[in-house]
Amino acid sequence: MLDDLQLQLKKEGSRRSQLEKANSDLTDQLASLKSLSCSNDQLERSRRQLEEEVLDLRRRMEASQMDQSQVERVRQDAEERARQEINQKLEQVNIFLQSQAASQEALDQIKATNEANLRSQLEQKIRELEGELGRARTTHHDSLSQRDSTRAEVERLRHLYAEELRLRKSLVAKLESRLAEANSKLLITSSLANGSLGGPSLDVGSLGSPAHYGATLGPLNRSLGLGRSLLSPVTDGQSSRVEDYLAKMQSELDKNISKELNNAAAELDVSAARLSPVGSSSRGELDPASRATQQYLEVLKKNRMI
Repeated sequence: MLDDLQLQLKKEGSRRSQLEKANSDLTDQLASLKSLSCSNDQLERSRRQLEEEVLDLRRRMEASQMDQSQVERVRQDAEERARQEINQKLEQVNIFLQSQAASQEALDQIKATNEANLRSQLEQKIRELEGELGRARTTHHDSLSQRDSTRAEVERLRHLYAEELRLRKSLVAKLESRLAEANSKLLITSSLANGSLGGPSLDVGSLGSPAHYGATLGPLNRSLGLGRSLLSPVTDGQSSRVEDYLAKMQSELDKNISKELNNAAAELDVSAARLSPVGSSSRGELDPASRATQQYLEVLKKNRMI
């Protein structure tokens, strides 16, 4: 863009030099017209010289004692010739002055027109350059604003990820606590049931602590780990209901996490589309902040079940 502008300025400079050359030629013509004015002065001097010659002839006639009538006729003839000559010269001078005035007026009009055209072109070029500069500043400001908004979006996603991890850990802790309580109740119920049937009593300590069973009942394996051979059919039904409850909680948690991740990905795609000059771009053409956010979302999706 700067190269085009420099080339345009060079063209304008060349055109201006041509106009100045034309102005110089017109100035030379004006000088020639002034030289013709000098010739008019010479004609005036010639007229005065003729008048002096007339006076000289008059003196000569008086000196030669010519007849008065003859002298008068000669004088009239000389004056008539001088008058005709002077009128002819004055008419030529008037014609020349009129043509000179017309030429000067045309020259002034051409000069004023050229100056007005050059001034309007320069003003138009300045307005265009100012407009391009304003658009460049606006584009730069928009890119800075978009970058700041992208950074804010990255920070928001990081905060959401940290919050999701915290909630996941909290839910896992609560579920494990409830599972530990359920295991304890199941073990006690199993012991009481076995004791009431007259069979050997069940040692709760030999089955492990509730915390041990809670650790094996996390949301990833979804298994109670009790061993169906140690429990009665009633205990198996309770364990199945606990597993169903855990599966339902895990499914809802996964749905919420997937929904948040999809919303964040959609918002990121919209931001990337606004950044692209044609309205859409491939993932490899995103700016570094958008690319980092996209990679961060992919990591979140990969670790969604952790």
